[in-house]
Amino acid sequence: DDANLLMESQVPDWLETLCAAMRKRENFAAGLPRMKKLACCTQGHLCKVFQKHLHKTPTAYINELRINHAAWMLADTPMPILDIAGELNFQSLSRFYTLFRKAYGVSPAAYRRLHAARRHA
Repeated sequence: DDANLLMESQVPDWLETLCAAMRKRENFAAGLPRMKKLACCTQGHLCKVFQKHLHKTPTAYINELRINHAAWMLADTPMPILDIAGELNFQSLSRFYTLFRKAYGVSPAAYRRLHAARRHA
């Protein structure tokens, strides 16, 4: 869990503050441009600090936040999958499906069906 990594390591205060800000829907949906604006440092420095402390790129961090939020939306809302991908600013439905399957092991539609079945059980 990224929040635990941040607390366990000697991370700069600004990185903790940035990650907390990026966990807000309006920020992770806005993506890397928003992160760069909130970070107030160069993209190169941002990438270096993310790799050192979180062992991932800023883009991977943002995509994880987006995919986790998408999973919640799939399980708890009737919103169409295409609309969820669009609302979270994925550049393509294909990319959304690829990242979702990598994170959850199933397609978004299968994830939704699985959670619908659990609610009715």
